[in-house]
Amino acid sequence: MRLGGDANLSMADFPGVVTQQTGQPLDPAKVSDSLKRLYATGRFTELRAEGEPGQGGVHLVFVARAQYFVGVVQVEGTPGSMEPRILLTSTRLRLGEPVSEEILVAAQRHISEALASNGYYRATVRYRLHPDPATLAAGVIYLIFPGKPARVSRVEFQGQPGFPTSKLAKVAAGSTESSSLPRALRGECLSSASTMYRAIAFRQP
Repeated sequence: MRLGGDANLSMADFPGVVTQQTGQPLDPAKVSDSLKRLYATGRFTELRAEGEPGQGGVHLVFVARAQYFVGVVQVEGTPGSMEPRILLTSTRLRLGEPVSEEILVAAQRHISEALASNGYYRATVRYRLHPDPATLAAGVIYLIFPGKPARVSRVEFQGQPGFPTSKLAKVAAGSTESSSLPRALRGECLSSASTMYRAIAFRQP
């Protein structure tokens, strides 16, 4: 009887867990119970039992796919206008949490959202997983292909601003010049326009 899989684990790592013992008659109920108990340890994502013909009887093999845990997370290819820690934090991955496709894809989506909020709407994000069979830790590297950031090409005003839009256009132009950060742009434009409105209101008798 042995444990086979993609990690450096053996039956000796699970004393008292397997109820089907070597030298005993093969009992389907004990094999099923052993599978349940092994899976309950949280060390596996997939587990099945196979029988192999061998000298003196059947060799029972528990074929497993190990559960890996989040190790070092890295981000490569961060645009020069952003700090890598912003994208790293956006992954929301926690050291030691079980690795699953669900959390890796979610982290990928969070990075894309962080890039988009900074003007990189066409960015592509991919990831590579580097599992270590000896420690069950899996390093994750997210590769960023940001593309070109979006730029403000035109500013329009709607409604009745109360004074010539040419003045507002100048204010907006001063706030948006050579910038590619949409949220920052909105904040700067609103702040500048608000300041101008307050100044005009203050001058009115």
